[in-house]
Order: sequence, then structure tokens, then C-alpha cells
Amino acid sequence: MNSITLAPGDAAKYRADIDGLRAIAVLGVVLYHFGVKAFSGGFVGVDVFFVISGFLITRLILDAVGKDSFSFGNFYLRRARRLLPALLFTIFATFILGILIFSPQHLERLGGSALHGLLSISNFFFWNESGYFDADSTVKPLLHLWSLSVEEQFYFVWPLTLVLLQRVKFARVTTPLIVLALGAASWAFAEWSLLVDPSAAFYLLPPRIVEFCMGAAMVWVVGVKVPSWLREIVLLIGLLLIAYAMFTFNKDTSFPGTNALIPCLGTSLAIFGGSSRVVGSILRSKPMVFTGLISYSLYLCHWPIYVFYCYVIERTQLDFAEIIGLIVLSFAVATLMYRFVERPFRFAAPGPQAELSSTRFALTCALLSLVLAYASSHAWANSGWYWRFGNAAQLEVVFDLDKLRIETIEHAGEFTHAAAFRSKNKRILVVGDSHARDVGNGLHIALAERGYEVIVQPLDDNCLEHIEITGKLLDDSGSKDAKKCYLEINNYITSAKAPLADIIVYSASHSPKTARFLGKFVKLARKISKNDNMQVIVMDRAVNFGALHSSVIKAYSKGAQPKEINVLSHGADRAPYNIEMIRNDFAKDPELANTIIVSKRDLQCNDVQCDFFADDGTLAIWDYSHWTLKGAKMFMTRLVDNHPEIFK
Repeated sequence: MNSITLAPGDAAKYRADIDGLRAIAVLGVVLYHFGVKAFSGGFVGVDVFFVISGFLITRLILDAVGKDSFSFGNFYLRRARRLLPALLFTIFATFILGILIFSPQHLERLGGSALHGLLSISNFFFWNESGYFDADSTVKPLLHLWSLSVEEQFYFVWPLTLVLLQRVKFARVTTPLIVLALGAASWAFAEWSLLVDPSAAFYLLPPRIVEFCMGAAMVWVVGVKVPSWLREIVLLIGLLLIAYAMFTFNKDTSFPGTNALIPCLGTSLAIFGGSSRVVGSILRSKPMVFTGLISYSLYLCHWPIYVFYCYVIERTQLDFAEIIGLIVLSFAVATLMYRFVERPFRFAAPGPQAELSSTRFALTCALLSLVLAYASSHAWANSGWYWRFGNAAQLEVVFDLDKLRIETIEHAGEFTHAAAFRSKNKRILVVGDSHARDVGNGLHIALAERGYEVIVQPLDDNCLEHIEITGKLLDDSGSKDAKKCYLEINNYITSAKAPLADIIVYSASHSPKTARFLGKFVKLARKISKNDNMQVIVMDRAVNFGALHSSVIKAYSKGAQPKEINVLSHGADRAPYNIEMIRNDFAKDPELANTIIVSKRDLQCNDVQCDFFADDGTLAIWDYSHWTLKGAKMFMTRLVDNHPEIFK
């Protein structure tokens, strides 16, 4: 059986410094994912990878076309040998661990993400879910495959694009100009996408093409002769730009778009100056090169390791020893993957002694992909395989989390979504994020017989710092990341509900940072109110149970009763609460007097238990912290009973 001979590339063109750049990229991503605060922008490592790919793939294709030896079949076989074995191994290992560890809800989602990963469309799957920086991302072990899907989609379109461009007259001039034009168009599209759909800007290929193009453009630049000292300076500037992005960007940075150009420009400059003798020696050092060589496997394995570890220990905040342990484990697994998965499949030996022919390689990958696709799609379509826990019929009724989630959304849509109050009864306005929906549902049910009208108004806690106490409309011409906040604040100011409410409740999933700005909301609420007796209630965050559902399902299937599980749930949320900080801040400001400050934890927990189940034995929590209708009724009934002076 014939095989296509794949040489490891032109040895003269191997650049150890690029492996050093890969090391910087993957270390940034790993340290960011593991929660090292200094690397708050480590996610830009993905953008460094995109620039490197743009450079290497463009150089490879143009060299082959120039020698009249380019073959689409050879190109895609080479890409498959480079990417598929480690990718399939990662998906397989992750899916097996998911079967052993995950709750049905999370295995169901894992099945969907595994299938999309096999089809190289993970980015579309996660685009339709919550964002990359959301808390929910820590139960998505294949979330990081979105970037591989973007890269693989680039591989589908870029070779044909370059081959066609080489047939245009004056290709030596027109090709780089068109590459630059494509990059400019992609950058403009990214900026527009950030305004209309930031998630699409992050996950989809068109806004990211500029990053590949910046790498591709370096193919025509790296050969320019310049003094050696200039390459030293250029490389140093490039590394500083990458470092600036990794150390100063964070999840609130408007990204990609213009901000993404900073690490991408830094990478381009580093590619140009990588051959420098002094600064370049850092990139070419043995530890950096080794890390660069295993960077693909390290990228693939580190995130599932983190997700499963956090899932088992039921928390996402790691201490220093845990971070070091996970880094060591990730390096060990990546080294083994590189040695036993990547390398054996990456290069085919020439002639009849080939270890694995191209045909056999393709058939093997196709067979493994089909098996994985069937298993993952089956889990996705069958509610995450409740049969794994026994007593499947009862478990599927009690733990139908999607049904419980939909019930909360439908109840809010029917009863608490309105542009204005529709009666002259006691009027309650609940303001905040998705947790405000829970509070609104609970108050509507708990006060159903008392004649109260409850309406919900969105205003995310991340927007509180943008509030101006004057009550005037805000100018939305500022930074793009604040435009959504300006819209929400202006909607609150112009709302027909806020001036007439008798009671205003603010509820959101506060961080310590955003909780500091609750006073600004209280002052604004009082500023625009036309009700002299209006009362403001500010709530701390809800209890975060993390991935407790998995453990609860296992315990429930073995006969544990809801009351027993509630006792076990007491220690689930070890993260600090904001309640004392809020009380202290409000006590220092006379303008915030008479604000009622409520601890949701006190409503959900006592000294011995936290109510994961409601009094009637049904679930009170449908995800890590959101309340079911029964849970919302129970918790808000307690609030009403605790404050009879308000809820008369």
C-alpha cells in the first residue's frame, strides 16, 4: 500500500524561536485558566498561536507553490497527522472521564461539545452557549476546542485562497496587498461584531482572520535585511507587547478587535526578530523549545484536567499548591501525549516500511471519529445517560434540570416581564441579572395572595460602576465595553416602573468588586423615585453549589434523602461572601441609611444545612446557584416572613 512521504519540513527553515513563542503562548493560557491572577490576560496566548499559524502555513504553501509541488491532499494529510491523533485522544479521554464523573446534565452538554469538536465546529457550539469568561465555563472540559475549530476552518479556506492568488498577475505584489486588505476587513468586522454580538466576535473565524493575516504578512517581511541590533530591539518590543496584554488584559477587556492587535503585533515583531542572538537565545533555550514542542498536547490536556479536578473538589478557586500540582500534572500528561500520540502519527516513513500509510491513517481516524461521534451524540440526545446511576426513571423526573430551568424562564415571561406596572396594588421592582429573575419569581409566588405586583428590570452588576447619580441619561459614545451598560442604565432611568415602585430589590451574582458599587444604584433609585415611602432592599449573592448536582445524583440514587443531602450541602460554597463589606460600606454613608441589606445565604442556609432541596422534596437549585420555582418560593417566603414591616 502506497503512502505519501511527509518530511518534517525543510530543516533549514526550522526556527527554534517559534517553538519558544509557542511556549509563551501556551504558558499564558494555562496560567490564566488555572487562576494565576498575574496572568489575567493569558487568554491572548490563543491569538499568539493564530499569528504563528498564519505565518507557518502561508510560508509552507507559498514555498510549495513556488516549487510547483503543492498538493491539497498532501497539505491536508499533513494537517491531519499534526492535529487529529492528539485531538481524538483528548476527546476520547475527556468523554470517558465525563461518563465516570459528570452529572447527566453536564454529560449531555459534553456529548454535544465532543460531537462539534469532531466536526471542527466547536466555536459555533459554544457561541450559542454562555460566554468564554462565564462561571459556567468551568464545567465545559472541551471549551478550549473552539480555538482549534477556528484554526481548522482557516486551514479549509486559506490554501485555496493562496493558490488562486498565485495565478493573478503580479502575484508577488498583489498577494501581500490582498492579505493586508483581508486583515483590515476582518479587523473592521471584528469591531462591528463587538457592538452587535461580542460572543460572535470572540468565537467565529471572520473576526479572527486579521490575526492569521498578520502572521501571513510576515512571510514577505522576515527576509528583509536589517542590522542585528535592530532585530534585538524589535524582538524585545514584540515580547513586551505580548507581556503587556497577558498582564493587563482581563475578562472585562473588549476583545478581540483592536485590543487583539496588541499581542498579535507583538507576535509578528517577535517572528521578525526571532533570529536575534541575545534576546532570541531566550526563545531558543532548551526549556522554552521543549515547552513549545509539547504546546499542542499541553493546550489540549490542561483544561480538561482543571475542569475535572474542580468538579471533583466542587470549587474553582485553587490555592498555590493545587495550581503547582495541576501544572506539573499537565506537563507530565502533555509529554506523554507528545511522545506516544503526536510523534508516532505525525510523520510517515517513506517506502514500504512506513509505520502507518496515509490510507490506513485516514481509515483509523475515520473509524475512531465515527465511534466517538456515535457515543457523544447518543449521550447528547439522551439526557446524559441517567442509566449510569441506577433508578433512572425516578432520577430523570427529579433531576430534569432543563425542565426546571425552562419553568423559571416561562414563569418570569408570563408574570414578571412588563414595561410598566398594570395596577395600583403594592408594586415591587426587582433589578439585576438572572438572579433577579429568581427573586422576582419567588416574590410573585410568595405574595400571590397579598395583592402585590412584581416586575423585573435588567441591570447587570458589572454596570453599577457606570451609574451617575444625577439620574440623567448617559452618553454612549464612550468605550465599547461600556455601551451595553449605558443602555441598561438608561433603560432603568427612562423606565416607567422605577419612579412608581413601592419596593425596589437589587439582586445579582456580585463579585467583591461589583458589590462596592451597590450604593450608587441605591442613590440612583431614590433620585428618580416619585414615591416618598419607597423602600430599597439590596441582596448579597446566592449560595454557589458549583457542580454539586453530580454528587447529589449519586447520593440520591443510593437512597439518600433530601434532608440528608441538604446537610451535606452546607459546606459546598467556601468562597467569601460580600455581606459584611456591603453593610460596612452602607454604614459609612448617611445617604444609604434605611436600606435593607439581605444575606441570601441566611435565606438558603442555617447552621447545619443549605437547602439544595425544597421542603416538598423537589430540587431548589437547578444549576450552580439559580433557583427553581419551588426554591424561589421557599427562599422568598422566608424573606417576607423576616420583614413583616415591609411586606404587609
